[in-house]
Amino acid sequence: MGVRRGIWDIFLPVPLPGLWIEMKVGTGKLTLEQAAWRKSLMPYGYQFYVAYNWIEAARRLAIWVGMPESEWPK
Repeated sequence: MGVRRGIWDIFLPVPLPGLWIEMKVGTGKLTLEQAAWRKSLMPYGYQFYVAYNWIEAARRLAIWVGMPESEWPK
């Protein structure tokens, strides 16, 4: 559960401008507030990813920071 309505769960500020990750369960979808948050920040170059488990989130973070695939979580 997020802290503020519409704000995504995880933010990695580097490399700039940053990556936002939203954690969902099952077939969960973005809320209208989350979609609006994404839409408002995309023009500034932020990237967004919806993950359905911690492994997806960890892999996206690894890609974002340039970690070699051989070091990704299994």
